[in-house]
Amino acid sequence: MAGVWRRPMRSALTAGGVALGVAGVVATIGLALTASTQVSSSLDRLRATEVSVIDMRPELGSPFGGDLQKRLSILNGLLAGGEWWRAEDLSGGRVRALATGPVADFPVVAVGPGALEAMRPQMFAGGVFETWHHTAGAPVVLLGSVAATKLGIGRLDAPTAIWLMGRPLTVVGVIQDVERRPEILLGLVIPASLQLVGWSGGAHDTRQLLIETDLGAANLVGRQLPYALLPAETDRLFVTVPPDPVGLRESIQSELVSVLLALAAMSLVVGAGSIAVTGLVSVGERASEIGLRRALGARRDHILVQFLVESSVVGTFGGLVGCLVALGAVSVVSLARSWVVAIPVAVALVAPLVGTATGLVAGIQPAVRASRIEPVEALRR
Repeated sequence: MAGVWRRPMRSALTAGGVALGVAGVVATIGLALTASTQVSSSLDRLRATEVSVIDMRPELGSPFGGDLQKRLSILNGLLAGGEWWRAEDLSGGRVRALATGPVADFPVVAVGPGALEAMRPQMFAGGVFETWHHTAGAPVVLLGSVAATKLGIGRLDAPTAIWLMGRPLTVVGVIQDVERRPEILLGLVIPASLQLVGWSGGAHDTRQLLIETDLGAANLVGRQLPYALLPAETDRLFVTVPPDPVGLRESIQSELVSVLLALAAMSLVVGAGSIAVTGLVSVGERASEIGLRRALGARRDHILVQFLVESSVVGTFGGLVGCLVALGAVSVVSLARSWVVAIPVAVALVAPLVGTATGLVAGIQPAVRASRIEPVEALRR
């Protein structure tokens, strides 16, 4: 210890190289793990909680049935969901803001109970469909913001209607924005139960389900849906679920660790090199001390152990400092981004030992050179 602290500035600078390398290793692992644990929140939360179901054989009619909401309600983790489809035989060229006004061209989407809730609409005016609108097949409509602008319909301060296929529909709301299925902003949204003259009711349209789940429940709900909806023909339904966050988390972690650990390893090599160079310089400066110890009876292995211990102490000190710096850096970054810090305890405990090992390896050559100094040659200097 006296040998280490005899030149405190040199020892501190030497340990600084190791501290930089260890800090790089700990910070890399800490940030990679912390970032990977935030995958669920960093990803598009809507996508991570969305499940879609498409009927692959629409010519057979709707596979979902009238008790769809009852069957959906038994699935754990399901928040909202329902049937929807684009009404192809209603879309385009038959919408008027006035009975005798010009015809506009808009897509028309039919939605069942729960589907619109899963889309998460933000209303500019009015409100969304009520339950009785669906059960009674009420002649009502929601306008997307684009369609409302083209039709010149705004705040709905007075009762407002449009004509679809020659039939008046009361406008109950104008959708300003939507978090899922933004295509509905371009046109009209009607209850799936609404019956219009000349409309097949979507009998030949591709029926779909839009499901919103709790975070983390999407994959489970996606596996259960075909059996809850159509147990005898599960292959008729095509279910789309979000990617598994566990696999994505591991992928992000491995990529970050592999790239950044290479940089941290280079820092450790630089730190080891600084210890080796400083050790060699120290051997030359302390030749008389080494010779005196040899003359007083110290063997070569005593000198070897002395210099190895000194380099190990410097490396351990650098490892401790580097670990503390890395923990502080990861905490600051996580706090700034509102992340939860995730650093394994084992990493913090092993980091100083990495510094010790680096110092020990770096000190081998100086220690060997010091042990080979003969007493007579040393005392002549």
